[in-house]
Amino acid sequence: MHLPAASARVHLWGNGARRTAHPAPGVGVRWGGRAESAGPECQVAGMAKRKLARRGRSWLALALLAFVLIAAGVVWRRTSGIAQARELRQLEERREQLQAQRTALEGEIRDLSSRSALAPIVERRLGMHVPSDTQVIILPSHSVAP
Repeated sequence: MHLPAASARVHLWGNGARRTAHPAPGVGVRWGGRAESAGPECQVAGMAKRKLARRGRSWLALALLAFVLIAAGVVWRRTSGIAQARELRQLEERREQLQAQRTALEGEIRDLSSRSALAPIVERRLGMHVPSDTQVIILPSHSVAP
């Protein structure tokens, strides 16, 4: 049995055929040991593979860029959220301080507007005093008949 020259370059290992490290120029080996020419069809196929590889790299680059942009957006959002939370906490503390101050001022107004606090000031500035029982006259109410 005689083998073709292209088959002579194929070395069998185990159960399958494999290509040798250096095939003959212009001759490619397909599975099954059949020879094919490395003409323009192979060059077109190689160019298509390179375009697909470039397109795949472009998609990978776009995916990585999208990931970086999304990650940057998340970091920016969290940073601004932390700053707003800090500002909100400060404003709440300020509101609590102002409410405490308001409560203290309302208590002070209540104390200063009581009769015991106003009587000495009114007597000193206006010369008025609280009337004694003999100075108070109670007038009867007049009821008018219809």
